[in-house]
Amino acid sequence: MKMIAAQTRQTRNNTERISPNTRRQEMGSAFLRQIILLICVFFSGIFISPPASGAGSQKADSLLNIIHHSADDTVKVQNIIRFCQEVRFSDPEKFLFYSKAGLELAKKLNEKSAEGRFYNFIGKYYETTSEFPVALKCYLQASACFEQSKDSTSLAYVNIGIGNVHYMLKNYDEALKSYLAPIPYLARIGDKPGIARLYNNIGNIYYSRDNKPEALKYYQQSLKLKIEINDQEGVAYSYNNIALVYSDSGNFQDAIENFLKALVIRDSMGDTKAISASLNYLSSAYIGEKDFVMALSYAQQAIEVAQKANSQFELMSGYQNLLEIYSAKKDFERAYESALTFISLKDSIYNETTTSQIAEMQAKYENEKQASKILLLNKDKALQDAEIRSQTNQKYIFIAGFIFALILLVLAIFSYRKIKFQHNIIEEKNEELNQRNEEISNQRDEIEKKNKNITDSIKYAVQIQKAILPTKETIERLIPDSFILFRPKDIVSGDFYWLAEKHGKVLISAIDCTGHGVPGAFMSIVGNNILKQAVNEFDLSSPDEILNCLSRGVNETLRQQTMHESEVKDGMDLSLCTVNREKMVMQFAGVNNPMYIVRKGEVLICEPEKYPIGEPFHDEFYGYSHKEYALEKGDALYLFSDGYIDQFGGPNRKKILSKRFREILVSVQHLSMQQQRTELIRVFDEWRGGIEQYDDVLVLGIRI
Repeated sequence: MKMIAAQTRQTRNNTERISPNTRRQEMGSAFLRQIILLICVFFSGIFISPPASGAGSQKADSLLNIIHHSADDTVKVQNIIRFCQEVRFSDPEKFLFYSKAGLELAKKLNEKSAEGRFYNFIGKYYETTSEFPVALKCYLQASACFEQSKDSTSLAYVNIGIGNVHYMLKNYDEALKSYLAPIPYLARIGDKPGIARLYNNIGNIYYSRDNKPEALKYYQQSLKLKIEINDQEGVAYSYNNIALVYSDSGNFQDAIENFLKALVIRDSMGDTKAISASLNYLSSAYIGEKDFVMALSYAQQAIEVAQKANSQFELMSGYQNLLEIYSAKKDFERAYESALTFISLKDSIYNETTTSQIAEMQAKYENEKQASKILLLNKDKALQDAEIRSQTNQKYIFIAGFIFALILLVLAIFSYRKIKFQHNIIEEKNEELNQRNEEISNQRDEIEKKNKNITDSIKYAVQIQKAILPTKETIERLIPDSFILFRPKDIVSGDFYWLAEKHGKVLISAIDCTGHGVPGAFMSIVGNNILKQAVNEFDLSSPDEILNCLSRGVNETLRQQTMHESEVKDGMDLSLCTVNREKMVMQFAGVNNPMYIVRKGEVLICEPEKYPIGEPFHDEFYGYSHKEYALEKGDALYLFSDGYIDQFGGPNRKKILSKRFREILVSVQHLSMQQQRTELIRVFDEWRGGIEQYDDVLVLGIRI
């Protein structure tokens, strides 16, 4: 399944800023208010209410009324349980508040079964907020209470919660024990829906452990029970899980069959979000089957339905499928467009998730702040009784207290004036420090976000760049006894290699575009497209003609500015040869990069020309030329960029240079081509040591 992980960072960007003068005024008045509050506490009991109710249901309001006016604590406990069940999903903060209040009351009454219910409620809350260690602790306390009260039904269901938390913590052995334990009891009481969910959960464990046969077994048992109880939504999910197992096993036909069954059910239910998910799964399965026509059809349908359902996640998944489809079909323009839309949707979902999580954290903070008042709720009745019994005594206490309060107030004002000056200075310094920290934090967060977006975009560009390189099958067919050493300096590369076949000749080239990283990668795409055009559209097969075509194409593509604009100075160095194995003849043309022929321990250097690719031809340079060489069986041809030769290292931190590179090539001639590649890598890494790689590295070796 496709998942997006989102990280929440709490900031203070929207917090109103208060000037130091205003703070000092508020601090003084707040201090006096605290003194007055102490006086009020001295004279009367204070009851602090739980969080204010939202637009709750009539039943919830009725239960609250009973809770606050009942004199019987046992009745209170039972109604708090009913109230928590009523507001669990509609008001999570109130659900947690009253669960904790009910727990304290149940402990006071020593009602173990009720105590277990409240521990279970609190565990459910923390499981929902992904605080799994806290949730597990609450579930285990609930289990102990149910065992003491011999409440078998509640014990069975709390085991499911324990299993869920262990599963999320990847404690799969413990999760499996917790899921298996309640099945016999649920079977005795005839709870088929509960057993069906447990079978599905057990299947998830085996799926996570990559034990596909066991996962499939339990998913099918879950499906059987869901069909018996006519749980259509559950049946659709079971078909979906079964299909995922088949898909991961490479059995795409059975996966497609089960995805279609799920789609039919979801279509009949009218669940547009689930329909778009099923369409995306079908598209992914057909991608695995390499049936890109059907994959494209389902991806486009998924996007259309996801737009109607306003499902950003499924819309993102649809464009991700389009990216894979167009990349596989080598339709790079549409692949690039799909990648841009996919990245945009991913960023949008990340921002929405972050905002939601910040809101949840704020709500949790408010809830925890109110939770400290739970004990006062339990003492409400006792305070009211004490007030009635002490009405007479309070008259005398009031007089003594009033005198005490006046003395306390005078002392407080005197103390406040004494420390006011020092406190104001400290407050101003703290305010300045907080503002500076906030600015630094905001700048760091913005930089991290931009860096992540840039890195993600470049990683997706890697897939597009890889798609322009010759496939493994093409390499094995055209140059079977060969190796390719390709090591980019950055995520994407300015070096690339190119193969083609024309008029009985094999065309081979190693190209080094200006720079490395993203600029070089863009140039590599331009160069690859022009080379393909020269061979496929213009029917060229001679190295010099192909270089002439490449130079004109680069000039037209990158230098179309007017005479008042600065010209683009990008270009490329390369070596290009054609090999005719029947006639044992090679033709070579190059720009700045030579080519080596190693024959019987000697190195023949094929010298390149110096005129840059992309510069316009003129009277002194009419075009490139090629040289022809007779080949012998056993010759080794080497085409390369300057990355290997220019690498710094060795005992004196110098470059490898051309002479040493030729000596290395001669020394590996007794090895197979793949062994030569391994040895070249070893020598390169040993020479480089701890020094950073200087440039993109590309070496092609071909045995005749």
